[in-house]
Amino acid sequence: MKVHDLLRSNANESLFRLVVATDHTVDQDDDLMVAWQVLGNSDPVRDHYVISGNSMMIDGTIKVYRKGGFPRRWPNVVCSNPEPSTG
Repeated sequence: MKVHDLLRSNANESLFRLVVATDHTVDQDDDLMVAWQVLGNSDPVRDHYVISGNSMMIDGTIKVYRKGGFPRRWPNVVCSNPEPSTG
């Protein structure tokens, strides 16, 4: 919420349209991993914030450390074998 408030107080609509927050463990150069984390760790009602008429922020961080955060354990990242199955 602090980041949202900071962005909103300094909103320049031509500067950005979408701000995505992830944990420090997410490789920002891996678009698929960023998407995986954000989609798995955000709820539109709780974690999407309007900054201005043309920009928004999505909080894709793990909520377990936040006050009133998510109480259950988070699953590990799913990985698959790149080789096709022969079964």
